[in-house]
Amino acid sequence: VICAAAVAIATVSGCASRAPSANTTQLPAAFESSQAEVRVAGLSCPLCAESLIATVDRIDGVESSALDLEEGRLTLAFGKSRPAPSEIAAAIENAGFTLVGFGPATK
Repeated sequence: VICAAAVAIATVSGCASRAPSANTTQLPAAFESSQAEVRVAGLSCPLCAESLIATVDRIDGVESSALDLEEGRLTLAFGKSRPAPSEIAAAIENAGFTLVGFGPATK
């Protein structure tokens, strides 16, 4: 869910309002390592990046995150407990972005 203030700011700053899209990405059953890479579409400005980072950083088990805005590549580091990939996917989609896919962290 996108907060009304974020939508107002995004509209003023030139970002198009985002709406959750239908996700057809195949989700892994679980994350097997302490890091994962998530490909995300719909990121068009620094406000989008801040919104996505804030969203994933609130998920239990996510220790840190880093985003390459130009590439749409989100790298997640997990603590001892790891969230389910479906939880990460739902958070991304509910924030109004499109999940493109999961993979092992490359950096």
